[in-house]
Amino acid sequence: MYLDATPAAPTFNPSQRRLNLFGAFADIDYDLKSDALTFSGGIKGQFNDFSGWDPSPNVRLMWTPEQTWSVWAADSQGIAMPTVVQHDVTVFQAAPAPGATINPNTGLNSEKPRAYEVGLRVQPSQGVSFDIATFYNDYDDLTSTEVIGMVAPVPLRYANLREGEAYGIELSGVWNIRDDWRLSGTYTAQKIDLHNQPGGTDTSTAAAEASSPQQQFRLSSAWNLTPKIEFDAALRFVDRIKTTGGKVDQYTALDLRLSWQARKNL
Repeated sequence: MYLDATPAAPTFNPSQRRLNLFGAFADIDYDLKSDALTFSGGIKGQFNDFSGWDPSPNVRLMWTPEQTWSVWAADSQGIAMPTVVQHDVTVFQAAPAPGATINPNTGLNSEKPRAYEVGLRVQPSQGVSFDIATFYNDYDDLTSTEVIGMVAPVPLRYANLREGEAYGIELSGVWNIRDDWRLSGTYTAQKIDLHNQPGGTDTSTAAAEASSPQQQFRLSSAWNLTPKIEFDAALRFVDRIKTTGGKVDQYTALDLRLSWQARKNL
């Protein structure tokens, strides 16, 4: 959705605000079976003026039966606090419905993404390693914009009436060809599924699904030609995305960098 400060400037209520943010965390690492099986866990808590106290726990388990490979799993909770705009500011739209407003919501909750991950790491030789990881993310209380009136121009208000899931896989590898030359690559594929909760009317949910690329690829080379000259190259592929304002087609790009260190401090 395209937002603009015209024809009227945004309205701040209150006009001034002092924001307080407090946080604390604790963690633990424990070897369950010698060095082969390890457990780590923790919790981070933060308090903010908008949504109050938000805890973020996480746990991770890693099994390393041999030095050449390991398996791990993780469960972590994230937090995305409401912003000042969502809590205090009334925004006037210039398009697509001039004069319509998006109104703040002082009862907005924090978004709560939860991530589940399972991964495998293999190191067949000292200079070569491969990783594969799968993930499933569960999104609750996502921020949406909801219709709150029937008189044109229709007013909107921020709410927590969107939810969804994302799942995918990530592959990566590193090859240290020589002490002065390193190759690395990553590939990510994901699927995002967002939907409105009962009573939700946000029409931008489908566009939000397509705003992240489903596939990405990157192959990088870092080569120290001499102690003072470095040559880096990166080949990138990004899948197409769509937004409420249009779309960006898939593309492939090649980035090259040549650097020269004339002196130790220059």
